[in-house]
Amino acid sequence: MEGLIRELHQELYSMSVGYLYYRSRKAVEEVTGVLPKIREFAEWFLSGNQFGIGAEDYRGLSATLLGILEDIADAIPRKDRVLLHDAAAYGLMGFLELFLEGEKEDGAEGDLPAES
Repeated sequence: MEGLIRELHQELYSMSVGYLYYRSRKAVEEVTGVLPKIREFAEWFLSGNQFGIGAEDYRGLSATLLGILEDIADAIPRKDRVLLHDAAAYGLMGFLELFLEGEKEDGAEGDLPAES
């Protein structure tokens, strides 16, 4: 699963850079292309608390992930690029970073800038 998480995180990061810096407007198509990976990750995470964390913490993280997925699901049919970018870049990428232990520190290269 670690490989999938790294790959998905990198793909979402690349999409976000394209959106923010190069004004790419293909967010819907790009996110739709990685939906199978998003689904695989979500099914893995939501299959049960396999992380050794408290039940309340797991429920909170599950609710957060489901909220992110709901935003993605709402944005795609409406072709809402802004909501989709925010859900993917600031929601799902941040969530995935919980599983990329020790790789990022505050202000480390790779942090996304605020949208201008």
